[in-house]
Amino acid sequence: MTFLNPFVLFGLAAAAIPILIHLLNKRKLRTIEFSTLTFLKELQKNKMRKITVRQWLLLLLRTLVIIFLVLAFSRPALKGNLGTLGSHAKTSLLIILDNTASMDLHSERGKFLDQAKEQALQIVSLMEENDDAIILRLSDLQSLTMETASHDRQKLQSLIQETSVSVVHRTIDVALRSGSTLLQRSKNINKEVYILTDGQLSTLHSVGRERKKKEQVFEPNVKLLYTQFKSTLQNNIGVERISIPPTLLQRNRPVVVAAVVKNFGSTRVENHLASLSIGATRIMQKSISLDGGETGTLEFTFTPTRTGFITGSIRLEDDEFEMDNVHYFSLPIPDNISVTLVSTDETHARYISTALNIANTLSSTSFITVNRITPGQLSTTVARASDVIILSGVKNISDRQQQLLKTYVSDGGSILFFPSTDSLFSDYGYVHQFSIPEFRKNVMKPPGTQFGTIDIQFPIFSGMFDPGQSKNQAIESPDVLRTLSVNLTPAVRPIISLSTGVPFLWMAEYGNGKILSFSVPATTEWSNFPLKGIFVPLLNQSMIYLASQGQLETDKRIYNAGDDVEFTSQQIKKSKNGAQVNLRLIDPENRISSLRTFSKMSPNGVTQTIYTGEPLFNLGHHYVVADRETVFTFPVNLKSDESESILAEHDDVVSSFEQAGIRSSAITIMEPGSSLRETVFQSRFGIELWRYFALLAVLCAVIEMIVAREKKGS
Repeated sequence: MTFLNPFVLFGLAAAAIPILIHLLNKRKLRTIEFSTLTFLKELQKNKMRKITVRQWLLLLLRTLVIIFLVLAFSRPALKGNLGTLGSHAKTSLLIILDNTASMDLHSERGKFLDQAKEQALQIVSLMEENDDAIILRLSDLQSLTMETASHDRQKLQSLIQETSVSVVHRTIDVALRSGSTLLQRSKNINKEVYILTDGQLSTLHSVGRERKKKEQVFEPNVKLLYTQFKSTLQNNIGVERISIPPTLLQRNRPVVVAAVVKNFGSTRVENHLASLSIGATRIMQKSISLDGGETGTLEFTFTPTRTGFITGSIRLEDDEFEMDNVHYFSLPIPDNISVTLVSTDETHARYISTALNIANTLSSTSFITVNRITPGQLSTTVARASDVIILSGVKNISDRQQQLLKTYVSDGGSILFFPSTDSLFSDYGYVHQFSIPEFRKNVMKPPGTQFGTIDIQFPIFSGMFDPGQSKNQAIESPDVLRTLSVNLTPAVRPIISLSTGVPFLWMAEYGNGKILSFSVPATTEWSNFPLKGIFVPLLNQSMIYLASQGQLETDKRIYNAGDDVEFTSQQIKKSKNGAQVNLRLIDPENRISSLRTFSKMSPNGVTQTIYTGEPLFNLGHHYVVADRETVFTFPVNLKSDESESILAEHDDVVSSFEQAGIRSSAITIMEPGSSLRETVFQSRFGIELWRYFALLAVLCAVIEMIVAREKKGS
């Protein structure tokens, strides 16, 4: 037990007053013996004994009245650490205000953010003259709302009142670590943390985080009060993510957009509408039915009618939480595929060049530009300008060029490989750096072998067959006498295999890029593949597929509101004028900001040129512009964690704060409808007992009156 007004305890000395009065009133009487009263002596002894007991009882009651009154005024408490400091110690307050998107939801008491702001204002109003406070909004963690504590109530109230809902998702555990640094600067002995949130588990800490050892982030005497305003799951359906399955990106060729939709509520929804918009035009609508917590996928198919950057969105019909009802995506449709053909001689290049030129003549949806060079001419400038690099009959390249190719593929570039007709086991070291197994030669007896297994679902074969035509019969197989193939591993995916099981066309991935390889040269020495009708469409489709995957890799980087801008030079190689300097970023509100560049080493050990910018605070499409040309675009969406409506349980809350070094006994979880003032004082000073001592004083006074009246009556 502690005392909030301990100096009042000196008043206990007043308890001696009834004793002194009793002693002063006690007089010595002279005894006179009367023979006639002798028979009354025994009766007198009994009566005097009763009077003495009553007098001692009155003395005790009067003393207790004074003691209980003094104790009541000294404000005893069962919990608290301020008793030795007087009625109030200088206090530094850290108010963590959750203003993430989910705080835009509401209950019968109003919008959660409005409730949080009202409570924050009440906390500020409880500040004494020497107290100071820090306001920390979750959306401002990268640039702190306040860098030092302030005594200015008006400033603190203004910061609270101007707080609005933000689309930036941040977690409370990160805010605690940022706030602890600010609190440590304060010299006040008493330090308190107030957390005002809707209570989402995903806001308390990162989803799927690993449990860490306890950290002493705060000083041992810090107290924490946690308030959550949400008590039930909201009815909400949101778009978690959008993906573009591997495909061939071409004008007038259908593209599938897959949207993953989740019912974040607890009740089933029927026929919830979702629509696909390209630009500002809604072109398709579907519906989905989901149980509570269930996830489903909607696939929309549309046909781009132009080249360039296609921007679109998937939008759900309105529900309680509207911010996650729209999800943006972008899709680059190339107007030209730039191919660099690297070969040592005309023999290994002739059929490839001819086939791509024929494809240009036959196709009305794409145009392939072929730049033929020798291995010695392969440079960084050439690689940046290439959507696909074809290596035909190239057995060896320099170490510098090997590093160049490694960087190119790691950044999302694609390579198509044809072996040489005079290959040795020691050749192609530059290919093996992509974690591809050693090659092995296979020799077949004349007339050779033909295609066996074909992965007909692979995107390369998309659109190669007329409707109703048998796909297996449509692929004309060459006669293969010799191959340079690899052993199949999890990293090597066979696309076409020969009847002997040897892979004829296979694919491997490295970093963000892909390597597609044929097991025969682009000549007629090992097979008659270049002479078959399948050669031209298969080579053309391979170019489109590899170029498309390089484009789609740029869409794999998911930008959420609040993220920093970061992308590589490889992602903006589409610039017509080749410019990669003085880039500017334009956000959905047409605000322009500059970008910075630096180089860093990737996990694969290659050096990359990185473009960075300020954090993204607007949902929608952002454009990277060089001069007047758009060279890159990307969408920014609400982080799906913000849609998760699972509430943090009591144990989750306590455990999370204990991780930051706050004792469980110093954590107060405010119940809905509780009085903030009483809860704060109870947390600060403990459970005060003065009412009980005052009641005991009154009770003793009443008993004293009753006993004293009986004395007079007797």
